[in-house]
Amino acid sequence: MKCPNCHEDITDLRCFSLLWREDRFTVEQIEDGEHIKPKYEPDQICLSEPVNVEFVCPECDAKLFDNEPSAIAFLSGKIVGGQLEKKGE
Repeated sequence: MKCPNCHEDITDLRCFSLLWREDRFTVEQIEDGEHIKPKYEPDQICLSEPVNVEFVCPECDAKLFDNEPSAIAFLSGKIVGGQLEKKGE
């Protein structure tokens, strides 16, 4: 696929989204014994569906889509030049 913004050939998109997730939070002492380092361990539990999703070109960082169906259509060749390709064309 070609990015409609920079016209580079791309095979994937970068996806950015906001979501709520649960992590285990602990602290550990650093070797000097005086400082404490926070530590987050992901529990791999997403508490919500992603929101504010943006799919961007990995070459020029242009925002191309704001929903997964459009990103899927683009990467599968069903969107050409920003337009959904109609069957039979």
